[in-house]
Amino acid sequence: MDNKRLMTSDAITVGPLTTLEQAARTMRERDVGSLPVVRDGKLVGIVTDRDIVVRGVAEGRDGMFSRVSDVMTDNPLCCLATSDVEEAAKTMGEAKVRRLPVVDEDGTLVGMISLADLVRHKDGSVGYVLGEVTEPNAIKPKMDLVS
Repeated sequence: MDNKRLMTSDAITVGPLTTLEQAARTMRERDVGSLPVVRDGKLVGIVTDRDIVVRGVAEGRDGMFSRVSDVMTDNPLCCLATSDVEEAAKTMGEAKVRRLPVVDEDGTLVGMISLADLVRHKDGSVGYVLGEVTEPNAIKPKMDLVS
């Protein structure tokens, strides 16, 4: 199955010149934690609630005047609409992300695919992605069994 069948096609987006305050309001109003950043329909970045806090607020940026382009991730990971769902699941798992922009061959944003979309798909990729995304990077201690 290709990503186009699973993705949300009406992704809420912002432009690079959107203020951090407006981006945060949009996230709150739409109950989302990330927004694709587009210019002329093309995906140029992604901004998350964490970006706004860690790269914006923590660095003393003024949310009314600072722009999304100041804190966004440039050239974010994405997947093609025509790619297989397994490929998107693998990318999400390896990068430990819960959402992935979906683009066409020209780089135009056509949607977003999320962990929830994969759960609804109910295939073998779900367990892998859930484990990869939710597992901390810390080394797990070995457990010795005592008989």
